[in-house]
Amino acid sequence: MFQKIMLGSFMVGMLLPNFVSAISLSQALDQGTIALHITANPKKAGHTGACVLFHLKNLSAQNASIEIPCGLSLHNLRLPAQDLIVLEPMLVKLLPHQQKELILNAVCTEKQQSSPSATDTFSLGHLPSPAFEDYPKNYIN
Repeated sequence: MFQKIMLGSFMVGMLLPNFVSAISLSQALDQGTIALHITANPKKAGHTGACVLFHLKNLSAQNASIEIPCGLSLHNLRLPAQDLIVLEPMLVKLLPHQQKELILNAVCTEKQQSSPSATDTFSLGHLPSPAFEDYPKNYIN
């Protein structure tokens, strides 16, 4: 019986990737270990809800765990359109050179009166207040 348990544990250990401790999205971008492109969700662009799409790519040969914070500011690159604030934190796990698309919930901030369109792209804005750090995280594998 003990041998079966040990063999089972060994096999599970071989099958599960060894993920490193999570680092923040800004750290990963500063280190150049991931690439990020942010667009409106083409299926639900608008003022609120699941309206933003993160395209993440692990640029390294190592597993990556990236924390996307709640309250992250996104600046719309189409100047007359609304900016967004991400409403949910996430922990994203990426295998070496893996790409993922994540739909995140966000809400518009008042800059103009034009809703983000399905073709809008965004840049990262300021980091969120530490008060947002206490919100529970969603985990994406």
